[in-house]
Amino acid sequence: MRKIFLYGPPASGKTTLGKALAEALGYRFADTDEMVVMATGCNISNLFATEGEAYFRDRESEALARACALEGDWVVALGGGTLLRAENRALAEKSGTVICLEAPGEQALAERIAAGGTSARRLGRDRSATKPRSARPTMQASRCGWRATSTWTAPRSSWARASPAPSSRTSIS
Repeated sequence: MRKIFLYGPPASGKTTLGKALAEALGYRFADTDEMVVMATGCNISNLFATEGEAYFRDRESEALARACALEGDWVVALGGGTLLRAENRALAEKSGTVICLEAPGEQALAERIAAGGTSARRLGRDRSATKPRSARPTMQASRCGWRATSTWTAPRSSWARASPAPSSRTSIS
C-alpha cells in the first residue's frame, strides 16, 4: 500500500499532474479538496465565506486522514494549505512520499486563474471582485512548509504537459 502526496501552492498543477501520475503508475487518484466538498456538500469558496478558514482547515485535516487510511496505492492531491498544520505534515510524511510542485511565477499564476485554468479559488480571487488577487503572502508563508515537508521538489518547468505514456509503468520503492 503506497501513497504519493502532491503538495504545493494553488494552481501549481497538483490535480492535473496527480491524475496523470496515477494513470501512469496504475494507482488510484484522490483530491482532498474534492473530498472536503463531498463530505460537506458545499464548495470550498462557500465554506470559506460561510464557515471561515479554521472550519475549512479542520475539514481539510479530516480529508487527509481519510486519504491516508485508503487501502491500496494512491496518488493524492493535497489542498494548498493542507500541510501548514504540523500534525498534517507528520501524518503525510508517515503515510507516504510527499512531492512539492512549485508554481510558476506570481504573474503566470494570476493569468492561469484569470483564464479559467482553475476555478475561482479562495486564495486566487478577491471575494468582492472577479479579478485575481495576489497570492504572494500565502505563498511566501507556505513556501518554507512546502519545501521542508517534501521528499522531492518538482519545479513546474521540469515536467511537460501531463500526458502519461500508455506503456509507462514505474515502480516506486
